Amino acid sequence: MPLPVLNVGSLNLDHIFRLEHFVRPGETLAARDYAHSPGGKGLNQSLALARAGGRVFHAGAIGPDGASLKVLLQDAGVDTRYLEEGAAATGQAVIQVDDGGENAILLYGGANHTLTPEQLEAAWLALPEDAYVLTQNETNLTEHVIHEARRRGFRVVWNPAPITDACRQIPLTSVDYLIVNEVEATGLCGFDAEPDAMLSVLHSRAPQLQVVMTLGARGVITDGPDGAYQLPAAPVEHVVDTTAAGDTFIGYFLAAMASGRSLADSLKQATAAAAWCVQQAGAAPSIPLREQLVR
Repeated sequence: MPLPVLNVGSLNLDHIFRLEHFVRPGETLAARDYAHSPGGKGLNQSLALARAGGRVFHAGAIGPDGASLKVLLQDAGVDTRYLEEGAAATGQAVIQVDDGGENAILLYGGANHTLTPEQLEAAWLALPEDAYVLTQNETNLTEHVIHEARRRGFRVVWNPAPITDACRQIPLTSVDYLIVNEVEATGLCGFDAEPDAMLSVLHSRAPQLQVVMTLGARGVITDGPDGAYQLPAAPVEHVVDTTAAGDTFIGYFLAAMASGRSLADSLKQATAAAAWCVQQAGAAPSIPLREQLVR
């Protein structure tokens, strides 16, 4: 049986607008299409974990308008016993998708910023010592989650997205797996450089750290105690929407690691899932089932 993963993460209601290009300052632009769907980095990563065959618990918060998000997670096999329902509005995201499939996102945190240490206490006590704890940067308590998970002996996985200045204050020595894209790596390093140079800097700051850096169409590189690899991206016929591609990568990667797969095999599975994701529209709806990757 896979090791359990506790994901302390966000849940959003996404509003997706398809446009010729991203809206510029002072510009009014007519959208070509509109859709709404479930989203949030936390929800997307939990769905990816579950659809990849992982054993995942989700800790987070929704408002009165977020019941559908809880049902979606439960239907996917995610354990939601640590998901709180309160009075604050569920998190919201306004997503622009341009003709190249790239996205620009405006976030409103809402209930995602109402987590309390007391809410998480039951989760800490229920986890076995070899469990993984995953978190991002779309909720409050990010530093608390990382600190507590490390103090209690769990394997800590951090995706510092969206990147903020506050992320630099969180000690990387409390993290086991750091999963970043180039923008996030630049934010943590404090400078822009070639990916391998930033990888070396991050790893040098915390020798126990396995850094996994996604490079979009150029694949992924990693360095740390589990090994150093560089893998190309899986083939993609046509990019439709890159939303949730990184979340899909993280969920599939961590599901494979928690199942005892090697680092190299886990990266291969994750890149294949991300490639499938970018050829679909939307966030949560674009995350593949494991069976869809082996057709």
